[in-house]
Amino acid sequence: MPDPNEYPLLLSLFSSHSRSDIMDKLLKEVISFNGSNTLNYHKGNNTKGTLINLPSYRSLKNYGKDLTKSTSPVATIVNFIVENAICSADEAIDCLISAFSKLYPRNFVAVFNGLEKQMDEVRVEAALCDAGISDNKARKLFRHMRTFFGKSLFVSKKKCRRYFATSTSSHC
Repeated sequence: MPDPNEYPLLLSLFSSHSRSDIMDKLLKEVISFNGSNTLNYHKGNNTKGTLINLPSYRSLKNYGKDLTKSTSPVATIVNFIVENAICSADEAIDCLISAFSKLYPRNFVAVFNGLEKQMDEVRVEAALCDAGISDNKARKLFRHMRTFFGKSLFVSKKKCRRYFATSTSSHC
């Protein structure tokens, strides 16, 4: 039974029912009455809070499907951050990604390393020319990024030179 001093409403609810699943039923009704999978409320210090209903699945595949929907708990968290921190969605997403990278660094790096996409020759040259970065500085930049991320995010300058040497188009 709940402590009567801390939880007087719960005590009155529990004292009138003898079933042990009353909390589950209460939460189901509140979520149903609310009409969504999130419950927004005002905390004691007059700040907003939200409770997010995360379904239980028996496989990672199903979690993967659910968490990538536009109405997923992840999207709800991003929207909550945007609304309360008064920031853009990109900033909120960056905040979450940064949190995951700090909480789970090995997993984060493993997933990141699984992304095999590299910036192609044309895009590398266009970006370097647009930023006014010399070949020498580009090599240093690529080396530092490769050391930090554990892999190259760009095709090499050698491949760029080879591509543009055989190409008839001009570049900067």
